[in-house]
Amino acid sequence: MPNTCARCGSSKIIPGVPLWDHIGDFGVRASPSRVEVHGDPDAFVMKDTAFGELSVNICGECGHAELVASDAPALWEKYEKSRS
Repeated sequence: MPNTCARCGSSKIIPGVPLWDHIGDFGVRASPSRVEVHGDPDAFVMKDTAFGELSVNICGECGHAELVASDAPALWEKYEKSRS
C-alpha cells in the first residue's frame, strides 16, 4: 500500500477500494473487475490463465487513482511463460 500520492505527495490515501463491473442501466453490481494473463495465449481453449482482481488506491487530496492487481506473482509467472 502506498503511503503517499505519486502525483501530489499527500498522505491522504484511501487504499484498496474495490472496482466493480456493472451490468445494465440500473447499475446492478455484477462482479469485481479483473485482469487475466494467459500462459498459452495461442491455445484455442485451456489457455493456462492467471487472474487478478483490481482495486484502486485513491488520493483524498487531488483525486489521483492508481489501479492495483491482486496476485501479481502469478500474473508475472504466466506472462513469463507466454514469452517462451
